[in-house]
Amino acid sequence: MNALSLTENGQILEMVTTISIRKTNNSHYIAMEIFTVKLTSIDLERGLVLPRDSNLEPLQPFHGTKELSTIVESAAGTRLPDPVTIHCSTRSGKLVFTRGWHDIARDAGLKSGDIVTFYQEENGGAQYKMRVKNVG
Repeated sequence: MNALSLTENGQILEMVTTISIRKTNNSHYIAMEIFTVKLTSIDLERGLVLPRDSNLEPLQPFHGTKELSTIVESAAGTRLPDPVTIHCSTRSGKLVFTRGWHDIARDAGLKSGDIVTFYQEENGGAQYKMRVKNVG
């Protein structure tokens, strides 16, 4: 999770990002969280606007649209059968997940109040993952 410290005029003083090192089957991998968000009905209908405190470093600066091939899994570890390509673009100066995001929301049965964590995992090569937790 990201922690953000701001001054009175809104300047960022400090941003702390959670990075975890995990071990599975004698191999290590690093996971860097980009954001965690509690979904609203607007996120599900119009596209997921990345939270203001998102760690955008793993996304690298880009113009236009960036396609992110993403593995989606539930909090219990169940995965959607295939990676989903999420289109990340800018809308009114904010990053938004649009195409692909709506497929994930539908296929994972996401509803308002559910929790989504998006992160990048490094295990020989970088890949994006999304963990979804249905709360209701």
